[in-house]
Amino acid sequence: MKEQFRQGVRLFNDGLFFDAHEIWEEAWNDAEGNEKRLLQALIQIAVAYLKRDSGIPGGAAKMHKAGLEKLKNLPDRCLGLDVREIERNFRTFAAFKLKPEGE
Repeated sequence: MKEQFRQGVRLFNDGLFFDAHEIWEEAWNDAEGNEKRLLQALIQIAVAYLKRDSGIPGGAAKMHKAGLEKLKNLPDRCLGLDVREIERNFRTFAAFKLKPEGE
């Protein structure tokens, strides 16, 4: 699961949001607890970017709201990510890169 997670981070950071979404969905199936919730938030964030880039602002806004809602209920750190930093960056819905610890 952790390798799938890291692969998803690399894909997301390369702007391959659909591919990141797909790989995180596979990891999500085996995850539990906060890790499962974080993966779901990241999937929703990736979908928000996909919808935004596809010219579907209503769908992007819906996924933006859902992703932020999931993030706010997570601890400050999860799977090596600073969840609060992701939350701050995603609030602006601008492009940002995920930065796991040790990478």
